Amino acid sequence: MKEMLSQFIYNSNMSKLKSNNSEFCFFSKAKKAINNIDKINKLVIAVDEACSNLIHHTFNYNEDENICINTFIENNNFVIEIKDKGIPFNPLKLDSVDMGEYLNEFKKGGLGVHIIKLVTDDIEYFEKADENSFNIFRIKMLIN
Repeated sequence: MKEMLSQFIYNSNMSKLKSNNSEFCFFSKAKKAINNIDKINKLVIAVDEACSNLIHHTFNYNEDENICINTFIENNNFVIEIKDKGIPFNPLKLDSVDMGEYLNEFKKGGLGVHIIKLVTDDIEYFEKADENSFNIFRIKMLIN
């Protein structure tokens, strides 16, 4: 069963997204549900990376695009659902990052999804069915 906690819609300007509250507006809900500052900080990192990837790679910094962020509790998980109508991109299909190779080749960027996977308990992705629906990226953190 899903218990909806909050819903926010932001335009795709990261500075405006962050300016609504230094921890994104919905994290007061996470603090009440999780009560573990380490897990909450990891969620902040994951949402920041996910939204940054959307804004940069999907929207190409077009501020006319919107990001919808829902939070809810489902099966003992605090879930953050990031919805967009951009070009679908399934982060679950990316290969794992070989950090040794990454560092030896002095690569820059490309660690966002890797970081999200490291700091969360689970992620899911659902591609939009048509132009009227949303891509959905779900970030999960166990409450206990």
